Amino acid sequence: MSMQSVKFRDGMVITADDLDTAMRYPLGVIQTLVRAYFGCGIVCGLEVRDPGAQDYQEVPDCPRLPAPNFTVCIEPGVALGCDGYPIELCAPIKLDLTPDPCCDPRPEKVCIAIRRRTSDDAPRQDCGGQGNCGCGQNKSCGCGQTGHTPSCQCTRIRDHVEVRVFNAPGPKGLCALPEQKTSPRQDGVPGAAAREREFKVGLCDCLKACSDCDACGESWILLGEVTIPKKAVGNETQLGISLVPESRRQYVKPTQCACNETARLNEEAKHQKEDDDERLKAYQKREADIETRLKALEAKVK
Repeated sequence: MSMQSVKFRDGMVITADDLDTAMRYPLGVIQTLVRAYFGCGIVCGLEVRDPGAQDYQEVPDCPRLPAPNFTVCIEPGVALGCDGYPIELCAPIKLDLTPDPCCDPRPEKVCIAIRRRTSDDAPRQDCGGQGNCGCGQNKSCGCGQTGHTPSCQCTRIRDHVEVRVFNAPGPKGLCALPEQKTSPRQDGVPGAAAREREFKVGLCDCLKACSDCDACGESWILLGEVTIPKKAVGNETQLGISLVPESRRQYVKPTQCACNETARLNEEAKHQKEDDDERLKAYQKREADIETRLKALEAKVK
């Protein structure tokens, strides 16, 4: 472990760095345990909704829109970054994904991701206050890169969230499920594309596995994927965006492992039902053949 603690002694001069290190040590221990057990991903909420969909439930900040449109709404929720910090969106937000008319060609698919930011590195001038340091002067704190000479010392840091849209497949180190593989067969039809989901890892092994997310990188969490329509040509009607149904959203490890196990059991039950149906059809066919033979024998006897 690379974490450090402070060994205090009587009479020592305590600096801000000493107090900061002493505070960060227990936080670092908790972050290590959180990363090991939970990994990264969505805890709850943060659903990406189409306000033009028929089943959309309207909320104050994201009213219903006529379809087609280029707007998505993101519900409040909580996620966990690779750095072990929670990411909380407290209110719904609306994103306008209207393509730039000067951008040609348009991206076919975009990814919506969220991450934690602080007032130290966010594009702001304050340190979490309302435009000042709290000392009665409406001036910049001077803690950021664009700040001026501070008239008072900033001692508070506020957490923020940043939601950004990327061209697929998204930024490096994005916390998301891997792309699903395709198979050239489906129901025995040659050339048909079939989505295959792999469940090679059982529930117990999934929970025991360490997360592979990079704690030193930018902790972007995938919220959803959206397809962008091509430009309308001639008399064609301009289509709106559509949410990708098979999203690569990843939940924290306990939830994701449970969901994978549920999907695996459902897949096994589906195959078992198909096998049972095939055996039933074969049995019924044999019964029909036997009945036909019996009738033929009865006809010969008569």
